[in-house]
Amino acid sequence: MSTNLWNQPGVPHKGYHSLGVTDLEAATHVCDMCGKEEIRYVHHLVHPEHGHKDVGCVCAEKLTNDYVTHKEQLKEAVAATGKKERWLSKTWKETDDYVVKKTHTYSAKAVKIAPGHWQGQILQPFEYNFKTANRYAAMSMLDQAVRNYKINIT
Repeated sequence: MSTNLWNQPGVPHKGYHSLGVTDLEAATHVCDMCGKEEIRYVHHLVHPEHGHKDVGCVCAEKLTNDYVTHKEQLKEAVAATGKKERWLSKTWKETDDYVVKKTHTYSAKAVKIAPGHWQGQILQPFEYNFKTANRYAAMSMLDQAVRNYKINIT
């Protein structure tokens, strides 16, 4: 466990501003302020004189004196993660010349451009383009790109 900065003199307890929240998809972070381990949703804060801190929800609320925004950001991050998981569990629609997987949040496709040549593309919520040898490599690469996509709520 790291140091608890709440008890250290000179460390401000107010005046921080939120830069957003990131879902790490696993509880792997340690709160920069209180030292609590196993934080999954990291709130990014900045103080004009003391710089940046990555903290948990409770510390974020106290440091910004905002008990609404962080709960809303957390709710958005949880919803975005659910949408990502639903997309990954969805099956591909396949024909001889293309594969496609689409939801309201994510859209991806791979198209056969010549024998042994496929072009893959993610259209939303981020852009990702590549070329590969076959449909199965394309589907795998597209799923991996979405799986690795970090959800940031600002």
